[in-house]
Amino acid sequence: MKKKILALFLSMVLLCTSAFALEPAFAADDSSAVKETVETYLRECTSGIYFHEADTDAISNTLMAPAPLNDESAIEWAGEEALCAFVEDTSFDLARSLGKEAPTMDEMLQDLNTQSTRVAFLGHLYESQNITYSHFDAQYLFQNIETTSDHAAVDVLEVLNYQYSDCGEPTYEEIRYNITLAKLNGEWVIADVISDDLFFLQHYADADFSLEEAIDGYDAAVAAADLVLDGEAIEADTAAQTASNIAYNRRNAANYALTYSTSTDTGSTPEFKNDLFNWFGADCMNFASQCVWAGFGGSNSAAAIQSGYGMDKVGTNSGNTAWWCNATTGTNSWASCRNFRLYIQNSAASSEKGILTSLTPYAYNSDTIGTSAEDMIGSVLHVKGYSSGKPAAGGHAVIVNNATGTKRSDVYYCSYNNCAKNKKLSLGFPVSSTDTYQGVTVITPKTFQDGQNGTRLWADLLNVVVDQTVPRTLTGYSSETMKTIQMIIRNPNGVPVMDYSWNNVSGVSASFAGFNMSGEWRIELIGTDSAGAQTSFFYTVRVK
Repeated sequence: MKKKILALFLSMVLLCTSAFALEPAFAADDSSAVKETVETYLRECTSGIYFHEADTDAISNTLMAPAPLNDESAIEWAGEEALCAFVEDTSFDLARSLGKEAPTMDEMLQDLNTQSTRVAFLGHLYESQNITYSHFDAQYLFQNIETTSDHAAVDVLEVLNYQYSDCGEPTYEEIRYNITLAKLNGEWVIADVISDDLFFLQHYADADFSLEEAIDGYDAAVAAADLVLDGEAIEADTAAQTASNIAYNRRNAANYALTYSTSTDTGSTPEFKNDLFNWFGADCMNFASQCVWAGFGGSNSAAAIQSGYGMDKVGTNSGNTAWWCNATTGTNSWASCRNFRLYIQNSAASSEKGILTSLTPYAYNSDTIGTSAEDMIGSVLHVKGYSSGKPAAGGHAVIVNNATGTKRSDVYYCSYNNCAKNKKLSLGFPVSSTDTYQGVTVITPKTFQDGQNGTRLWADLLNVVVDQTVPRTLTGYSSETMKTIQMIIRNPNGVPVMDYSWNNVSGVSASFAGFNMSGEWRIELIGTDSAGAQTSFFYTVRVK
């Protein structure tokens, strides 16, 4: 099987390299043909990964025109300068963010090789783990197309919706591609590919990456399957649970992650982020921090987020002793993996307000990454990231939404900046005996020390509602007995569709079967104490 993967990789590299050994032809704009070429190419790449098979004939027809390659004079292609100029003039946001707005021909060929390597390596992972699906759907949402008679540039989203055969939760992935095409002998061919897929981001500048060594390193680590700790665990000294010390609700963190890693049903560009928060551009840790905030009872309203409800605004940003975000800005500790680790280390050493966690690093060759599946849920994992096309250990954050065991294949995560919902950790961040960047740091929140003074309201957050006919139980809790607790349910248009009220209670529950509209529903809890003072808590239920 390894030989098959390597053969596929080599054939794709040859085809990529050969794409520029032909004279250009000129024709009128035909964006439909450009779309067809791009979609054919991406579907074949996706088939090679997820179904470990690819139609090499289709890839060949995509990457090169059917013409002889024995003309030595064609080595210096007359259209090279024009192609490079076109790419520079039409670069999209992704290309600019990677500093690839003016690539050379050699750099374009390296990009194509990186994509081919990605298909071969990830295809090996999926095949070796015997991944199958109960359903699988790939859609291609073209965001922008620029064409001339002989060049084209495409900004396209690949949206994958599928479900593992051994999992009851659907999986969602979103990958952005910037693709450049050239017309050769009347055929559109792929000239450059860049992507925000993590594998691509980690390796597009690494010409020395060895596919064979990567596969061998993975296979050897799987065969060994030994637990290897990398460093010493830092265990939280969990403070006593009081009115101000908040225990972590790992299920709420997981359900928040699932709520905001699910596309809407508009058919347009998936927009599922929480717009009440600021977004920095690199938002993997921002998203993970939001999930932790939800696990500690953060209230999902503009006013509560602006005030820092459920956050730590006591310390300073420069000293990584504060942790907060609002609609316009936030601390480095909220948005940066490195600074978040510094924040929790500072919190562990302080008796003041702060999040207390356990932190356990596991080595790159450890396929086991936890001692308790239940404790893994809601944990933040710092995994292999990237910096300027190079791997970076602990540079990317994901949130665990489910775990059925302690092997990487038993752990499922959600993430931003390589958007994924309910993806197996073993497929996104596989074990390796050679790739030292594949270590996993497990950060499990325990207690928010002095997290919130005074009366608190909170609720059990829900996973995404898919079957609108099934009643859902809506809950609410208070840290003290309230004179009244009111629950208002608002549909995605903001219209109240149900209003419940209870007297002299500290907890409430209602069964609701009216989730009959797709979108984000808002649940409001309003508590009034005996003196007439009010406390509120808001959360979101996504309906598909």
